Order: sequence, then structure tokens, then C-alpha cells
Amino acid sequence: MKPFRPKPALRNMKHKAQPRTSRGGRWHKASVAYRKAHPICEYCIKRAAVEVDHVKPWHEYPKLRYDTSNLKSTCHDCHKDRHYGTQ
Repeated sequence: MKPFRPKPALRNMKHKAQPRTSRGGRWHKASVAYRKAHPICEYCIKRAAVEVDHVKPWHEYPKLRYDTSNLKSTCHDCHKDRHYGTQ
């Protein structure tokens, strides 16, 4: 039988745990501020905005990630439709 060896503390490990989301706190603050300034969906202009969409994908245009000219507030249905098409 092997002796019990506790795992090393996370701070001693080479790789730190990843955050729960890749977006982080800066995106959350930017998203909330943008939705506060634009509370209605900018696509259908009918429902309340609950998400923020990047007009140009931020992974292709990283410099535009927080640029308000590249953002649109959307309702859930319009955001889903924009990314996955009409279902």
C-alpha cells in the first residue's frame, strides 16, 4: 500500500488554474456598461438587450474587442440567430 501524499498547493504548481471564463472582468464591465447605454436590441428593436455582440469577431480583430463601435446590444434570440442562423 502506498503512503498518503497530499497534492501540492495550487500556488506551488507550475500551471495555475484557468479562470471560469475567458472573457474576464474587463469584458463583463464593458458589456454591462454597453447594455446600460443601449437597453433595447439593436437588431430587432423590440426586446430588451441581454447580450452584447461583436460586429467583427474579436478573435479575428482583437484590437476591436472593447471598441464600442464594434459592439451591438442584442436580445438572446437575435444573438443566437446571428451566430447559428434561423432555427
